[in-house]
Formats: sequence, C-alpha cells, structure tokens
Amino acid sequence: MSIKRKKLGLIVALMLSIALIVAGCGKKPSPKSAIETGLTNTMNMKSGAFEMGMTMSMDFPEEVLNANPEMAMVSEMLKNADIKASGVFKQDPQQIEMTLEMNLKGDMEMKFSIPFVLTQDKMWVKIPNIPMMPLPQELVGKFVEMDMKELSEQAGEEFNPELLNFKKQQEFSQDALKALLGSFDEQNHFQLLKKDEAQLPEGIEAKNVVKFTITDENLEEAVKTIVEKAAPQIIDLIASEKYAGMFQISKEELDTAKKDLESTDAGKLKEAIDEMRKSLKINEFSILTAVNKQDFVNYQAINLDVDVKDEDMNFKLGLKGDVKYTNINEEVEFKIGVPTDAVKLEEFIEKMDSLYGGADVYYDEDELTGELGMEGLEGIDWEALQGFDFENMTDEEWEEFLSALESQGIDPDQFVEMMEAAAAQ
Repeated sequence: MSIKRKKLGLIVALMLSIALIVAGCGKKPSPKSAIETGLTNTMNMKSGAFEMGMTMSMDFPEEVLNANPEMAMVSEMLKNADIKASGVFKQDPQQIEMTLEMNLKGDMEMKFSIPFVLTQDKMWVKIPNIPMMPLPQELVGKFVEMDMKELSEQAGEEFNPELLNFKKQQEFSQDALKALLGSFDEQNHFQLLKKDEAQLPEGIEAKNVVKFTITDENLEEAVKTIVEKAAPQIIDLIASEKYAGMFQISKEELDTAKKDLESTDAGKLKEAIDEMRKSLKINEFSILTAVNKQDFVNYQAINLDVDVKDEDMNFKLGLKGDVKYTNINEEVEFKIGVPTDAVKLEEFIEKMDSLYGGADVYYDEDELTGELGMEGLEGIDWEALQGFDFENMTDEEWEEFLSALESQGIDPDQFVEMMEAAAAQ
C-alpha cells in the first residue's frame, strides 16, 4: 500500500470516528428511557422546593342544571375552584412544610390557606379562618399538634413510622409510575416534544420533555395493558419487602387480587371495555414530564378531558394538575419551622366540643325508629346543601331544604328526628 493511500485511509477513519462521536452526542434518548431515568434519579432528591396546582370542572347540559339547582351549585363551585400547594422539604432529618390554598369563586366566593408541617412522627396543622365553619376564635391561627405515635397507642395500634415517611412515599410513587408507564407501548403512547411544543411554565429548563397519552382510539389496548401488565407489577411493588410496611394490606389479599387479574377472561374484559366505550369518550388524557440537565424530573402535568354518558344525563369532566420542583438538592429555607407553641390535639377537640355542645353522636338503627344511621349521613351531599342559610331560614326555604334531602334519597322526617336528638344531648 502506498503512503498516499495510507494517509487517505487514516483521514477517512478519523472523519468517520468524529462523525460517530458527534452523532452519539446529539442522539436523543427514547421517550420511555428518558422518563425512566428521570424517575429513578428523582427518588434520590434530598431536598428542594415544590409548587402544585389543580383545577376541576363538571359541565352539565343547561336543561339538567335548570331542573336541578343543587347540581348547578356543585358544577359552578367546581368550575371556579382553584387548589394550590407550595412548600419545601429535606430528607435527613425529614422535614416538610407546605401551605395549601383553596380559592372558590362565584356566588360562594371563599379563600383560605392551611399551612402544614411534617416530621418523621409528628404533624402540625394551622387552624384557618374558614367562612361558614365557626371555629373557636382563640384557636384560629394556631397550630394543632398531632403526635402519630401517641394517637396509635391510644387507638391500641402499633405505630407505623412509614406512614409519615416522605422519602418512602416518594419512592413508591415514582416506582409505581415507572411500572405503569413502562408497561405501555412506546410507539402508541409516548412522544418526545420540543421545548416550544411543550409550553412549559416560565423558569422550567428541560433537557427532555415526554408526553404520554391515552386516546379514545387506543383505549381498549390501554385497558388491557393496565389489567394484564401494569396492575400486577404494582401489586408486586405493594407486596415487596421495601413497601409492605406502608400499606395495611395482607399478603393474602394481594395474592387474591393478583390471581383475579391473572384469571381475567379475555372475552369478559372485551365486553367490559365495550360497555365503558358506551359511557366514556376520551377527548384527552395526557401526562407531560420534563427532565432537566441533571436528569431529575422537575415538572409534571396531567390533563384529563372526558365526556361521560349516563342513562339519566351526559356531562363533561375535566381535571388539570401540575407539580414543579426547584432548588433540587440545594439548601432550602423553612419559613414556618417546627411550631413551639402548638395546641395539643386533645385541647382542640375539647374546645370544639365546647363550641358545639359536646355532643358525641353515634346512631344506629336500634336508637332510632327508622333506618337512617351514620351511614345515611355519610351519603348526604353536604356541598349541595351549603347554599342554605340555616340560621335565618324561612318556612319556604326549610321546605326547599327538606326537598333537597329527599332528592338525595334521605328521609326528611328521620333526618329531623336525628338532629333533634343530637341537640337534646
């Protein structure tokens, strides 16, 4: 071989090597691998700040709202409800503080915030000043301390520290999400987006953005994937040595659940999916995940938009929520800190008993002539009744209230009898 040809071969080899290196550097990961890497690393977050938000809507046809004022009230309340939460956390030692904000607009406009503080074995909740919920004024603005170990002992139960283990809960959530998303076909459900396509909130930098979707067209395949692949994996997670302590579910119950899934008849599953299609249309179901340069998930958003068809009525259901993380693994500032002048839970209960007459109401069928017990009370849609002014109610409004109870399947006479018995105690 001539020297000239040798040089030419070396040059070609060098150029090929450079081309391969450049191609490798610019190669995008697959959507599923990008999510899995991000979720795995996110389990190792040691500290950070977070912001969450959620809105929900239920839109009914005009004729349904006109015929059912209570439903119209609930629909309006949900449509204008805005729920947010923000806070900071660190893992070692565990400390989390969060402020939950609720903003209801419209005819029943209401806004309040509830700060929380959580450590490994205690939780503190600040008592808000909530309209329509009278609370002892000397308690409003104070923190109530709940010692979970003491409460467990008082209930005769063994304290389970994993119930308040934020890191373990975070790890389970990420592992369960990995099992769920990892079970789906990449081509049909995943898409790598460009940053401008994703419309990320301001301040969120992302190396990769992945969108997971379930559509009306692939609903059947999605349900089969959940039943046959994802659900068994999640059951195995719950039963695993790592997470078994988090759930009050026996191994026998989990084994039964898994066997039931495995023995699901394909024909019956198909029938169930066909029935679901008759009552549900998916306009959008998506989960957007952003992974930053350090391969942490720093933003996730869910969007659900479905049409529900019922025998009695049709309506649209919408849900949007998102969470973003900042200051990941950096020093964070706890503005609330661990409260030092908190009210004990026992004192809070005593004050509430004093305000409401100290009535401990436990009813069953033997104590009343009718069948309405506490189970009946639990079935009442209290939100739909919040429009009534109970302190200044006219006779006509009282009749409207009793009719509203009756429309929910509650016997008004039994309800009044129960309330009179409670007031007499």
